[in-house]
Amino acid sequence: MKRFAVAATAAVTVAAGMWLGAAPRVVATRAAPAVATAAGNLALFATPSTSFVSGHETLDAINDGFQPRNVGDHSHGAYGNWPQKGTQWVEYDWPKAITTHEAAVYWWADGQGVHLPVASRLLYWDGQTFKAVPEVKGLGVEGGKWQTTTFDEIRTTKLRLEFDGEGQNSTGILEWRVLDSGKSPKFPPQVAAGEERTVVMLGHTYLNATAKGAAEGLT
Repeated sequence: MKRFAVAATAAVTVAAGMWLGAAPRVVATRAAPAVATAAGNLALFATPSTSFVSGHETLDAINDGFQPRNVGDHSHGAYGNWPQKGTQWVEYDWPKAITTHEAAVYWWADGQGVHLPVASRLLYWDGQTFKAVPEVKGLGVEGGKWQTTTFDEIRTTKLRLEFDGEGQNSTGILEWRVLDSGKSPKFPPQVAAGEERTVVMLGHTYLNATAKGAAEGLT
């Protein structure tokens, strides 16, 4: 999947007219389904990783900007770690150091093997090791609404969310936001351009793509 940095004002579906030997030209063709995102959501520009993700779930779902309707809203996919138990984690990595003092998570539970966690922790990379964010407040594990956590401002390239499963149950996440505190670098929005295409000489190649992070005020 190719990614292009483009200037845009919202998440859009785009067509890229590409001439042989020329740079891609990306133009909006129609608006994508609206997703409500918090202004300055740095998660949209991060690369997610995890201790484990189920083969039938989607790690990238946690930072696609989706606004869940309820704890079981799997319409945009979800991160889940079934059949793992105990402590698991998800992590965001940025190419440049960001500053933040707030994060919010929307937990996922499916009423079967994936349940809400019983505890969570937020850690940041200080250049040598992961440390607990300072003066933390929040770390909620309630389902069906955003669980907001605030802390003293940190500067980091990595943020990790740890969470503990209940007994024999696994855990899951629908969305995890990290909010800019005003001093982060400007990241270009990313466009997922779909599958590879063969460029036809003197013709157009159309890519059905979605811009990510175009409305976050960081472009």
